Amino acid sequence: MKVTIISHTYLEPENQKNLLALNALCDVRCILPRRGPVLIFQDYEFVESPESSHIFSSFRTFYLSKGQYIFCSLTMGLFKFKPDVINIEYNPWSLMFFQVLLYRWMFNPKSKIVCTLKKNTYRCMPGVFGRVKDLIARFSMRKVDHVIAASNMVADLCKNEFSIPARNVSVCHHLGVDVSLFNPIGEKFQGDNNPQRPMVVGYCGRFDEAKGILDIIEAVRLVKQTAKRTIILKLMGCGAYDNFLDEHLRNESQRLDWLELLSPVPNADVAKFLRTLDIFVLPSRILDDHQEHDAHALLEAMASGVACIGTKSGIIPEILGGGYGYVVNPDSPHELCDAICDLINNSRDRAMLSLRGRRKAIDEFALTKIAKKKFTIFKGIVNEN
Repeated sequence: MKVTIISHTYLEPENQKNLLALNALCDVRCILPRRGPVLIFQDYEFVESPESSHIFSSFRTFYLSKGQYIFCSLTMGLFKFKPDVINIEYNPWSLMFFQVLLYRWMFNPKSKIVCTLKKNTYRCMPGVFGRVKDLIARFSMRKVDHVIAASNMVADLCKNEFSIPARNVSVCHHLGVDVSLFNPIGEKFQGDNNPQRPMVVGYCGRFDEAKGILDIIEAVRLVKQTAKRTIILKLMGCGAYDNFLDEHLRNESQRLDWLELLSPVPNADVAKFLRTLDIFVLPSRILDDHQEHDAHALLEAMASGVACIGTKSGIIPEILGGGYGYVVNPDSPHELCDAICDLINNSRDRAMLSLRGRRKAIDEFALTKIAKKKFTIFKGIVNEN
């Protein structure tokens, strides 16, 4: 079985491990831009490695607007490779989707179109522009043979908003985690019950309104009013699009001696950061057109054996529900404060969540687990034909 995957996600070297795992099960080709932003908005340039050179093909891109581009290629490799499945990791109403749809019709019309969707909200904007977008979205969704939804929330959106039959929707997390890299071994603090040792709370990701960064700062400020132990808050990342939070957080870190700001690093180095934490917090908010999409940093923290707290936003309850972490309401620094205090004062709960989170990451989100699940989905689609 031949599968072509089209996405900028795999510019990040750590993410490429997902395709290597899938390539062990089927013949994979990945089409990606030569340069672009990934994860916490570092600008990556594609670097070919000997072990994966046969998998990846990179092309220049032509941008029509921010986030909307097409590849500068006449075939995108579809004419030569002739895949059974074309997996597009872009929204079906994007320009990229329509370019792939055209090339599929020209070069390999028997290929099945599979769309990976992470966005779990859909807002029909008012006015002519909103109406046109809605018509395009509904037209393009009818051209998709199968949807891989990154969460149950996305799957429900596809079925309820776009009337996609349940048989044409599968739930599978977007990216797996290298559980051998993200593990509790190494720089973990010793002497957990030592009251003299600082407790470290942390976050890794974008600094923007949707991520609730100000909520976690306020929550830790409240914790420090009553906590008997020294508390340190570490935030690693940067603003998504040069927003005001970058400057605001820099000013706060200079004013607050317990707040540390760390610049973003390649994903492989995030593992070292996570091992320094006692508690990981993902305080995502619910906005008009945003809820947490995939919470990949949360999965990496769980794999690293860090006790986790999240909010009831998007996919987070699906990951932490059932006793794998604390889940609180979004936009509630006081609830975050209570959860952090509870874990600081209860080393047994921290240890339990550490073990349970690590086990869930291994059993459900390891690279090989996600690769096998995607392979099963692709194989089922091809066999249907």
